[in-house]
Amino acid sequence: MTVLHIGLVGDESTHALDLASLLTRRPQEGFLAAVVRPVREWSCEAVATVEDLVGKVDVAVITTRDGRDHARQALPLLEAGMRVFVDKPFATRVDDALAMLTMAQRSGGAVTSFSALRFAPEVAQFKGLPITALEASGPADPSSPNAGLAFYGCHVVEMALEILPMEGAVVERADEPAVRVLRVADGAVPVTLKLLEPGSPFRLEAELEGGGRVSTDVPVGPGYFDVAAERILSFLQGADGLPSHELVASVQLLAHLLE
Repeated sequence: MTVLHIGLVGDESTHALDLASLLTRRPQEGFLAAVVRPVREWSCEAVATVEDLVGKVDVAVITTRDGRDHARQALPLLEAGMRVFVDKPFATRVDDALAMLTMAQRSGGAVTSFSALRFAPEVAQFKGLPITALEASGPADPSSPNAGLAFYGCHVVEMALEILPMEGAVVERADEPAVRVLRVADGAVPVTLKLLEPGSPFRLEAELEGGGRVSTDVPVGPGYFDVAAERILSFLQGADGLPSHELVASVQLLAHLLE
């Protein structure tokens, strides 16, 4: 197995620490070779720009928090033919998402992104159920410096997408007082996405065939990112990421919530 030289863009996130922790346990698979403008102490090279990673690393991970910057950061790496993981949200504009996917296809690189909540066991319990209506909700702060509602709102979108595809769905905003609401018509299954006030739990509720209901909170406590870190490393090693159409769908739905 090739030992990957990994470049890191943005190290202020705990997700960067979680990935680094995984790599220290599996040094035979990869290590951090360079970090762009680090704010933490790392035992690797610090570089000034994203472009400086080209030629120094094999693959890259972008864990900057503001999704508005992700395309600008990813494009030079994708143009160089790298595999690049972009932390959530993939983007806040559909044009940015398409630009990254197009560049990856053109250059022979690869790009993916996902919320760690896709892999939460609570979300997995909903997959395959005979759902007749689904509601996903969670906190989002419009005053966040990291693209406002997008920073946590993307988790709500991706939880729902993990359960139901919602690609090409008809959408309608139906806001309530202090709550951003998007209603999605995904074939015969209506889906409601709600962005609630900061401090609210992430939550899933579903109505089932026969009149049953299921609901659960989706916690984001210690260790919730562990599975995502494993998936990131697998992608960097060559495993498939999310399909392109699903990446675009996540940004489309998020953009509707941000309007």
